[in-house]
Amino acid sequence: TTMVDDILQSRVALPVLAHHQGLNLQLVDCGLATALPRQPGVLSRKIAHGTRNCRVAQAMSVDQAHAAIRAGMEIGDTLRGNAVVCAGLGVGSHESAALVLARLSEVPVRELVNAGPAMSAETLAHLMIIVQAAQGRHREVADAVEVLAALGGYETAVMVGVMLVAASKRHLVMVDGIAACAALMVASRIAESVTDYCVFCRSTTHQGLDRALSLFQASALLELGLDATDGTGACLSWPLIHSAAALLSELGDDDGASQPAGID
Repeated sequence: TTMVDDILQSRVALPVLAHHQGLNLQLVDCGLATALPRQPGVLSRKIAHGTRNCRVAQAMSVDQAHAAIRAGMEIGDTLRGNAVVCAGLGVGSHESAALVLARLSEVPVRELVNAGPAMSAETLAHLMIIVQAAQGRHREVADAVEVLAALGGYETAVMVGVMLVAASKRHLVMVDGIAACAALMVASRIAESVTDYCVFCRSTTHQGLDRALSLFQASALLELGLDATDGTGACLSWPLIHSAAALLSELGDDDGASQPAGID
């Protein structure tokens, strides 16, 4: 809950930047192991008190995965505006998201969990033992939702639902971080056109995120060398989105100047 408190008390950059950009920040408790008291800024959609250890069992049941996706769809249906930022927070969220992406894309999981030169060889070796055990446990699972259920986490499942609803409304989806990339991968297996509505952001320099973005032939709108809470990069990227929308809606195109080269 420390991360939640830091966000609610504006002790990190994310809430400050969101407020400055006029973005509505909403935390969703979909699977914290501890109970959060009711308070402004936190939406309770808890599916369970944490996922299970995916090295020994499914992280969640398939029914729980579907429940989390439905919760995300309900949340997405109530959001105001025509753009949404998806960013996942949670202990182990990067690793579980890496496992989901690796299973659905056949990319070696090492490429997704390796943070880069700052990660020691010992840390990477220890992490690989853990993630490879999880991979071995669930090596027969293929369906996207079943993969999500096997490997977690709830934050990823909820974002799947949010993305599906946003795309169905033709709203912009800003994808920030590897958990959001994993959610997009699952959502795109359910409805392939979801990716048509996405732009990508980043809040960390984690090398695995480079590989995750490459799965969508994408790069982040801004590369600022941040080491911050997922969602921070999206807040900083918002003025670019706002400016692009202004150009599309306000710039005259009598001479075709606003159209990409090669389009008549």
